[in-house]
Amino acid sequence: MDKSYKQFVDKLNSYIKKFYFYQLIRGSMLFILLLLAYLGSIALMEYFSYFNPHIKLLIVVTSLIITGIIAVYFVIIPFIKL
Repeated sequence: MDKSYKQFVDKLNSYIKKFYFYQLIRGSMLFILLLLAYLGSIALMEYFSYFNPHIKLLIVVTSLIITGIIAVYFVIIPFIKL
């Protein structure tokens, strides 16, 4: 009984580790994709209409906040759980 329980726990731990590793890979790819899409849209908006410095500052601050949130949610949390 004890041996089968230990095998079960080992398999479960292996599955959990694999699951969070794949979450980390998926999160990294989503992070890069969302970051490129966001920065591309900002670059297009800046190209077609020249913003004044206050709006540019707002865009930079918003970009940093969005990048931080996406990084924490998709990369840092799965890395910690791994």
